[in-house]
Amino acid sequence: MVARAGREDGTGGLTAIADSPPALLRAAVTGTRSLNTAEALRTAVDPASADADFMRVASEAVLYAPLSSQVAPGLSTAGNFTAAAGDRYALRDPFTSPYSATVEVTGYRVALRDSDLSSGAKLMLDGEDVTQRIGFTAAEFNSLQFVAGTTGGAQDILVVARSAKADGTGIVDSRAVQVTASVTGERSINALPALRDASPEDAYARIAQDAAVYAPFAGQVAPRLSAAGDFTAAAGDRFSMNTLFDTAGGVFDEGASYRVAMRDDPSGSGGGRLILNGEAVTGRSEFTGAEFAALMFEAGPAGSAQDLLVVARKTGPTGLITDSPALEITARATGTRSINALAALRTEDAAESGFDRILRDAAVYGGTSAPALLATIRPDRPAIPAQALAAAVGAYRAIGAAQAVTSLDLAGLFGGVVGASHAAGAGSAQLVELSSLVALLGGGTMGGVRSAGPDITKLTTLALRLGGRG
Repeated sequence: MVARAGREDGTGGLTAIADSPPALLRAAVTGTRSLNTAEALRTAVDPASADADFMRVASEAVLYAPLSSQVAPGLSTAGNFTAAAGDRYALRDPFTSPYSATVEVTGYRVALRDSDLSSGAKLMLDGEDVTQRIGFTAAEFNSLQFVAGTTGGAQDILVVARSAKADGTGIVDSRAVQVTASVTGERSINALPALRDASPEDAYARIAQDAAVYAPFAGQVAPRLSAAGDFTAAAGDRFSMNTLFDTAGGVFDEGASYRVAMRDDPSGSGGGRLILNGEAVTGRSEFTGAEFAALMFEAGPAGSAQDLLVVARKTGPTGLITDSPALEITARATGTRSINALAALRTEDAAESGFDRILRDAAVYGGTSAPALLATIRPDRPAIPAQALAAAVGAYRAIGAAQAVTSLDLAGLFGGVVGASHAAGAGSAQLVELSSLVALLGGGTMGGVRSAGPDITKLTTLALRLGGRG
C-alpha cells in the first residue's frame, strides 16, 4: 500500500504528486486470528468457536478505547511464560494495573483461548470453574487463578482492565493484552511470583516469590545486582558467583546477604554444583556477603545445563528486608567457553588457550582509563528465529499502541513475524542500531538475563552475538 497526496487537476488526475514509502504486510492463514487485527475484523465470529470469547473481548476493548480527554485504565504484564502441567497462577500478579488517581479500575475482562480444548486449562475463582465467564469485578480478579493444561500444550490468556461508573455507563477499556502459557514442564522465572502451588522444598520458586514480596517501595532502594548473562562452559569448569553476578562491591556491606538457588535444566543430564570452601552446598540457599564472595558454581557434564538464580538482600537496622530483583542465567556445558563469563572462570587449565588467557587478563587489567578498541565486524544473525520472537518468554501481544510508554519495537527488523511490516526507503537510525541487538527473554541467547520483580513487567535482556561467540 502507498498513501498518495497531490492537487486535483480537474480531469480526475493529480498534480504535484507525493507518495509515502510503499508498505507491505502479510496475512498468514493459520486458522488462529492474531490480536493485532481485532479492530479490523469484519467477519462474524461463530459463538461456538474456540476463540469466540477471546475475539469478543479484544474487539470490545477497541470499541471502548478512550476518546478525547478520557484516560484508559493501566494494564501491564509479565509476558509469555512456561509452566508445569496443572500449575495454578494468580492472574493479579502477571497482569497488574498500577494505581492511578486519575482512573479507577472497576473490573476486568478475561478470556482463555486453548489450542487443545482437552488440555485441562481453566480459570478458577474460589474453587469454582469460571472458564466461560468474561466479566469479573476488581475484587474477583484478585482471587482469579489460571490453571495450566497438560504438558505440551499452550494456552493464550487475554485480559482487559475496565473503568466504568456505578450505573454501568462511561465505560473505558485498557488495551487488550495477550500472553501465552506454554506447558513445558519447566517454570519460567517471570511468572514465579504468581505461582500458587509450588512445593515448600522448591527453593527456586520460593526465592523468586520472596524477591517480589520484599521489593523496595516508597523511598527504599534495592540492593545492586547485575549478571553476566547466559554462558557456555567446559564440563566441570568452576566460576566465581560474585563475578557472574556483579554486586557492585556490596558483598561486605553491613546487613547484606544473598539468596542462591540452582536447578538442572530438564534438557540436560544435570550434575552442576555450588561449592563453598571446597564443600558442596547445592542445597543451601542463604549466604552471607563473605560466603557469597567465596561461592563457586561448578558446571555439569558435557551436554547438561543449569539455571542459576540470585537475589541480593539488605536487612536494615530495624529488621526491614529489601530484596533486589531475582536474576536468572543459564550455564550450558558445550565444551566451548563463552567470552562473557571468562572473567569469572576459576578453573586451573594447563591447556588454556590463548583466547581464554587474553580474555581473563583483560578482565584483570581492565579499567575506566583503558584504551579504546572497536571492531568493524557486524554481529551475527539472531540465535532465535524471527518467527519465535512473539513466543519468547516475556514477550506479549496487545491491541493499539502503548500510551505514555517508550517502547522498543523490533518488529521492523523481521518481516515474517505477526505485526511486522516492510517499507521501501532508508531505515531509521534506530532500526539500523537495533539490527545489531535482539531483545530475547528466555531465548537462551548468550548474555540473556531473566528477571522477576520488583516490577516483573520490566523484564530486560540484551543479547549480542559476535562471530557465533557470546
